[in-house]
Amino acid sequence: MENSKIFMIVLFCEHIMAYLFGVFRNWELKKHGKPNSLNIETAPCETRLKVVEIVVDVIIIIIFLIHFIIQGKA
Repeated sequence: MENSKIFMIVLFCEHIMAYLFGVFRNWELKKHGKPNSLNIETAPCETRLKVVEIVVDVIIIIIFLIHFIIQGKA
């Protein structure tokens, strides 16, 4: 039961982080956004925030998969 609570807290924090990153990205695109060569609007920190968010999501998925695989063998 303890792992379930930890997983819920981790996922809740990840959702809050993703929401705040999204709000900041939208604000930054409006303030500093410039079209790139493909005519897609980008901003300086926007790309970094996307990378951080994706890395955190991948780490969470890997940890959960490892946990479920270990639990399945037990």
